Amino acid sequence: DELMKLTPISITHPDDIKTSKGVVKRMNSGKQQIQIEKRYVRKDGEVRWGELNANPVTLPSGTPVKVSTIIDITARKQAEQALLQAKESAEASNESKSTFLANMSHELRTPLNSIIGFTGVVLDGMSGELNDKQRDQLGRVARASQHLYAMVTDIIDISNIEAGRIKIKWQSVTPAEVIADA
Repeated sequence: DELMKLTPISITHPDDIKTSKGVVKRMNSGKQQIQIEKRYVRKDGEVRWGELNANPVTLPSGTPVKVSTIIDITARKQAEQALLQAKESAEASNESKSTFLANMSHELRTPLNSIIGFTGVVLDGMSGELNDKQRDQLGRVARASQHLYAMVTDIIDISNIEAGRIKIKWQSVTPAEVIADA
């Protein structure tokens, strides 16, 4: 007897009642099949997600009736929510990474510019003559600095591509040239 008093609306979560009433109106207005996901409140107060499927059926006698089923989809909804939270967390982490890389790259590029510039000045002999050993060692510093500068620039470019600030431009290349550059 108590079970007969329960209707999908009577056990619907308060936040979902308005939507549910609209669905019930649509179903009662014709021979329309309805499917809706909504929350239900159990007797003990626990909130569960359910998928309501309601189908109008005509009995052999010609009497129209509604047949409804509710499938518990709480586990699926919890999994969807966990996935959404993981996605948002990953996006926030990626944004933090990009911001960090952009800031760190800037902090690295500034002193590298000075190292490259002053190394060039000394190698050009503007600070006096260098012996062969000094020239060789300073040349290594210059090449390493330029290599590091190029790597930092690549990191900035990747961060900007990921952030959508730079568009990738596709072009044909000669594999031998790419290999030679590498």
